[in-house]
Amino acid sequence: MSLLDRIEAATNGNRLKVMDYVTRDMEENVLEIRCKLCAARIQGMVPIPEAKPLLDVIEGHTRTKHIPVRLAALANYQEIVIEFDDNSAHVTQICKKCAKNLSNDDLEALYVCDAAALMVQSERASIVMPKSLWDTRKPVSYYQVRVT
Repeated sequence: MSLLDRIEAATNGNRLKVMDYVTRDMEENVLEIRCKLCAARIQGMVPIPEAKPLLDVIEGHTRTKHIPVRLAALANYQEIVIEFDDNSAHVTQICKKCAKNLSNDDLEALYVCDAAALMVQSERASIVMPKSLWDTRKPVSYYQVRVT
């Protein structure tokens, strides 16, 4: 089954709540990442604790112009490693709740969602990706990665 067929099967199976799980601004900076299975926010912009806000003084009044932020994992963020039948692996992120009990169909949906996103990014950057890699391997298991 081709990657495009696998993507269609994953989206028709209603396993994925969001296919486009990364929110970007106009300059393509990542603003947030959502769990593909339940759409919960798992990464978002948070203030940088040690950074001072940039202030603006207008007509004698000081106001905050900009608060420095960075993309950070939220409390519900979990990474998993999907293992495949050819002994290869793929790391992806989902929420801790969804990571507790995943079926092979869930793993397939997560994998093809990431592969679809990579296809779009590679096309935007004019990079040729070997689609045959995605067409053949099948998920067989997974494990959670400790996130600090």
